[in-house]
Amino acid sequence: MTSMPTTPAPGSFQGVGPHVVTRQLTESIAYPAHDPRVASVEYKRVHRHLVVELDEACWICGIRHSTGGAMETHHFALEWALANAADPAKILAAFPTMGEATEPALRKWLDSEGNLFVLCSLHHRGGLRGIHSITYPAWTAQKYLWDGWDLVTGKPKPMIPNPPPTKPPRNQPTGGCDTHQTTGRCGCPDWHEWASPEPKP
Repeated sequence: MTSMPTTPAPGSFQGVGPHVVTRQLTESIAYPAHDPRVASVEYKRVHRHLVVELDEACWICGIRHSTGGAMETHHFALEWALANAADPAKILAAFPTMGEATEPALRKWLDSEGNLFVLCSLHHRGGLRGIHSITYPAWTAQKYLWDGWDLVTGKPKPMIPNPPPTKPPRNQPTGGCDTHQTTGRCGCPDWHEWASPEPKP
């Protein structure tokens, strides 16, 4: 099958027809005390390496820095503001490349390629479409929908400059927090990843 199936004629479909579900989610996260976020030297290096040098595609839509995308890098396993509440031993068990279960190793890993992957600004922080704005099941489904079905409108997707990558990124995304708004800020005075090629504090 190479195209989206057509919608059955009225009266011929016994299941639930096309419909929109709108809901408001409430999220409450207890962030530990932490220093104001600043872009680490490692983050700046890795961000530029992934976005500019490797020209990695957005995991959802496939747009790249070289094709005009506003590319950002997402902390996918652990966000910076929760690092002071994270157990280094648990991180090491899941990500052996961290090296050792120590606080310095955790801080180095946090801004490394092991915890970052590339998204466009829309699918990172965009309202109704970004990983920081919607639930993970809805967010990840955007990668696999027919071109004739947009997640939000149910209408054909807008054309993108290039197709999504056929191979997965180095790290399969596991989810995201919903506290961040489309401005890129949340209630916590955290720092966020911004558009390429250089992050802004």
